[in-house]
Amino acid sequence: MLLTKCLISVTSASAIISFEDMIAARRRDRVLALMRKYLCPVLVETYRGLCPSGLAVPPTAQPAEIALALREKGWVPYRIRFEPEGNVWIAKVIDWGQAA
Repeated sequence: MLLTKCLISVTSASAIISFEDMIAARRRDRVLALMRKYLCPVLVETYRGLCPSGLAVPPTAQPAEIALALREKGWVPYRIRFEPEGNVWIAKVIDWGQAA
């Protein structure tokens, strides 16, 4: 009888710990879900049309930040706009091949 009582108390104590862990995990998931940010792709517009740049930025990004990132990839952007209906950033670039 004493052994059974100890087993029951140990089992219930471990169930409480795992339940607390589960609650903590849910809280952590909620915080992470709030911290996640939706990223929008950046498309480059040339004379041939739109092509992906390989960048993804949040919709709240500043156009200057996007311009700097595109310059690091070798593009020369001169106009950047956000298309809310498509959730994409579109950067018009200077295409030196077409200009020459």
